[in-house]
Amino acid sequence: MAIRIVGVDLPQNKRGEIVNFDMIKSFGVFGTYSKKLRSWQQRYKDYSLEYNRFEIRSRILLTLVSTAVSMAAFGSFSSMIRR
Repeated sequence: MAIRIVGVDLPQNKRGEIVNFDMIKSFGVFGTYSKKLRSWQQRYKDYSLEYNRFEIRSRILLTLVSTAVSMAAFGSFSSMIRR
């Protein structure tokens, strides 16, 4: 759920930062906005890594389950043919 929230919020934030980038540089407050943008990037990176970790684990689990189901199905099917 948090991944969706960051994915929705970050592009809106980036659009606003890009539009106001020249104005921010001209007023000399670039350091403050740079820190804010870096924190958003770090937060997005953390959520992306968390999601990737979840995706890898779920794919491994699904592969193991499908292999077990295939072995069970073909194992029982081959025993029916041998009878």
